[in-house]
Amino acid sequence: MAPTTYTDPDTAWRFDYESVPNFGLVLGNVSHSNYRLAQDVRVSSIWVSTQSPEAPGAPPPLKLHLASLPLVELAAPTISKSPPPSADFGFYRMLTAASAKYGGALADGSFLTLWQDFQFGPWGMNPPHEPGGVLNAARAIPLLSFEHTAKSGQQLRYIRFDYRINYALDVFTVSPSQIPTGSATLNQAGIFRDNEGLPTPGIISLPPTPLTPPVIPAPPQIQDVFAAGEKPLQYEVLAKGLVHGDPMVGSSPATWDNVHQWPVSQGPLPSTPGAFHCCHTHWRWGAVSGATPNFFTKQLLKAGGQPQFKGLRWSSARGGPLIDHRVSNQSISLAITTDTGGMRAAGADSSLAPFSAEFTGTPQATDAGANLIQWFCIEVFKDPEDNSDPWVGSVFIHGLYFAHSAEPASLQTALAGLRNPVLKPKPTDTWQRAAI
Repeated sequence: MAPTTYTDPDTAWRFDYESVPNFGLVLGNVSHSNYRLAQDVRVSSIWVSTQSPEAPGAPPPLKLHLASLPLVELAAPTISKSPPPSADFGFYRMLTAASAKYGGALADGSFLTLWQDFQFGPWGMNPPHEPGGVLNAARAIPLLSFEHTAKSGQQLRYIRFDYRINYALDVFTVSPSQIPTGSATLNQAGIFRDNEGLPTPGIISLPPTPLTPPVIPAPPQIQDVFAAGEKPLQYEVLAKGLVHGDPMVGSSPATWDNVHQWPVSQGPLPSTPGAFHCCHTHWRWGAVSGATPNFFTKQLLKAGGQPQFKGLRWSSARGGPLIDHRVSNQSISLAITTDTGGMRAAGADSSLAPFSAEFTGTPQATDAGANLIQWFCIEVFKDPEDNSDPWVGSVFIHGLYFAHSAEPASLQTALAGLRNPVLKPKPTDTWQRAAI
């Protein structure tokens, strides 16, 4: 079927949507209030197995083609209003969704059903998208849910979902005149791992007393905010985001927490945290973001302590991952590449097992900007002792948020140190880079 263009009056999102053989529901030319976000958003492949691929002697997983799982109940993808919230992350009011449902038999007595709900929310900061509580944005969640019933067949114990997202932000203007289409402008990206505590320059002295004046913290510097960061991304990268539900804080190799992407401009790099014209994707925040603000932290994290910044198993020493508790044994790998080469094309069948096999050769430089593709490999594992039937869960529940505002003049001095580049640890021109 040809793509259908939808403009949502309630959220100001606009996108093309269609059902594509082997890829399911695909979105194109995604924009908000005439600001372009992405050229193409799709699930590039799905893999299943009755064993974990990590088990000794396990057979390779089976790659599904959505063409072999016919549309169920829906003759074509549809637009729905007020979609149900995602599991464990229903903090944001999502008003619109492009949806499709697929299902079919994998073997005798084994049935898999998939729901794609690409959800979209309105512009604003209520509730806040980030713990600083300063950023207006519109949120989108490319939610994918599954249900597997075994009946008389074997239970699935592993499902892998690969996402391919071609973000394509244009250089910021105060009032874009038309819906952008066509080729992408050059984009840069950054990958980061949050510190668990407040940046040390923010902790200067005790609260004021009748004999001491109020304390104004020194402006934070980017190297104090992040335990690790590569801004801008220097080369194409393959990295870990979670390992079996563990953010591996303090481990080596350590995992990353968030990805940002922005258009290349003649001005300075965007502030991070901050980034007022940027696509933000966070699957974990540092522990301090989920803690109740005190005298010191409330000056930098006035929205801190709200539940959207905690995640599973949050503690004051360690932030938790923003994942569905029903599939908490979940690993996330990410890659950021250029679009060069046939294997990177939107319609290419580039998915390999393991995920890392897709990214070989010498990674290309990305520091000056490129047409970038973000890849997310989300693996869910069913524990060996878990015999529940059906097996259900959702992935990518945290989604992303898209900000497209000018940086407020009142914050420019405070954010100056956050516009700097950071290369911590110093990257090498190798694919796999850890936040160590």
